[in-house]
Formats: sequence, C-alpha cells, structure tokens
Amino acid sequence: MSLRTTRIDLTHALLAAFHPSLTTFRGVSLPLPVELHSRICADIHAIVTQRLLQSLQESLCSTLSSLCEDCKAYNSHVFGPCVVDWPCVRTGAGCFCATIGLSTERNRVSDDWDSKYGPNFIFPCREYSQPPMYFVMHVRDILSSYSSLDPKFPYAKSLLRNGNDLDSILSNMLSPFACQIKLSSTVNNWSIADEITLVPRDSTADEQQATLARLRLTLQLPPHPDSIPLHVVHLRTVTYQQSVRLDKSTVSRLRPESLCLLVCLALSAVVVIASAGIGQLG
Repeated sequence: MSLRTTRIDLTHALLAAFHPSLTTFRGVSLPLPVELHSRICADIHAIVTQRLLQSLQESLCSTLSSLCEDCKAYNSHVFGPCVVDWPCVRTGAGCFCATIGLSTERNRVSDDWDSKYGPNFIFPCREYSQPPMYFVMHVRDILSSYSSLDPKFPYAKSLLRNGNDLDSILSNMLSPFACQIKLSSTVNNWSIADEITLVPRDSTADEQQATLARLRLTLQLPPHPDSIPLHVVHLRTVTYQQSVRLDKSTVSRLRPESLCLLVCLALSAVVVIASAGIGQLG
C-alpha cells in the first residue's frame, strides 16, 4: 500500500506543514471543535503552500535577472524563451560571456555551482543527476527562514547540496507521519516533477491505510499526481523574449559610403514605383 505524488508537491506540502505559524497553532489549546481546528489548519497550510510556490517562481525570476543581457539573448536564441530549459539556470553557472565569445565575464559564478559542469553548461542536456540550483536555493532559504523564526526548528542544520540531500530531508520530515520515500533504483535523472512513492512504516494493512489517509489529509496531497504538475507549468511561464535592436557599435561600423548606397537604393525604389504608377495612368 502506497501513495504516489510528485517531488515538487511533496516538498512544498512538507515545508508548509512545518511552517512555524502552523506548528504553533497546532500546539495551542483552543476551545474549538476538532473539525473547526482541522479546517483552520488546512486553510493555513493551503495559504502557506501557495506562498512558497510563489517564492519559487520569484527565485527563478531572480536567477534570470542575475544574467547579463548578452547571456539572456544567447540562451533565448539557442534554448528557447523558457528559462527553466536553460542549462546555465539549472546548474547555477551564472554568466559565462567569455566562454561563448560575447565579451568579458559580467557576473561571478555562484558559489553553489558545481565546477564539474565546466563550459559544457552551454550545451543542452536531457538528463540531470542533480536538482536545479534555483530549486536548491529556494528550499535552503525556506529552511533558513524557519530557523530564524523558530530556534527549535528540527531541520535547521540539515545539509542541502544535492538531490540526495533533499530527498533525505524530505524523508526526515515524513518520519513524524510514520512514512518514508520509496525511491526507484532505475531512474538516473533528477527532476522536480518526478513521481515518487510514499510508503507507511506500519506493519498491518489497516494501520497502513489509516497512516496514508492521515498523511494525505494533513499535507493536502492530491489523490493522483498529474502527468505535468501545475506548479511546473507555472514555472514555465517565466520566459525571456530577445528584442531585436541595433546598438551603437553596429551603427558606428556603418561606413559613409554604405549609408549613401542605402539611400540611393531607397530612392531608386521610389522612382521605379512612381514610374510604374505613371505608366498605368497613361
């Protein structure tokens, strides 16, 4: 018996469940019916989840803004306008203007960027063994903010460097719910949209069913994961369209004789059109 979900859904559901405001509210004894208390917790969880997903999109936009215009134009031309498809965004490599022959390097490479990618970040890759760097930074920032709000936050010192670390943190967060992640050994690539399986640690079938039902209700996980999670679709709305412009350097390279030639061609075209019109009138 198991529960299927996606990595991005599980990550934000767990992060929302451990938000200091929600954990504090759960620990306060209020003279409220159990149903009303559960409804309030569910509403808080939904609001926090949406805010966390919005901050993920903001993290992606921040990564895009850190690139210079030349690198944006290059990646948009080569890999398309969707920012999540750009290898430099996924690996956190930042600007590599000198590598692709545009100009000198504009921005310093991120400290979290893995040097093993080397200059190959400019080539497309369909399979990645590590999570996108903007996603790692997003989760790391959330854990750090929780730690600042609650000094007793249990996952304050959790290391987050790669996909294995992230899955390990998620497994630890699932422990209070008596569940764990069952990872597939046949999948080599790592995606935030990967479907993962949650299994209970209980032994009997009745206990397993009750544990999974409680987990689904508490984390508000959908009964069945979509083929393309809605959160991933929202991330793909972050795009960059290259604008066609004639910069000053291009204008300065035009010689006077070239400009004269362009003017003569334009005047010749006008004369031809006018002559044709006069001929038709005659």
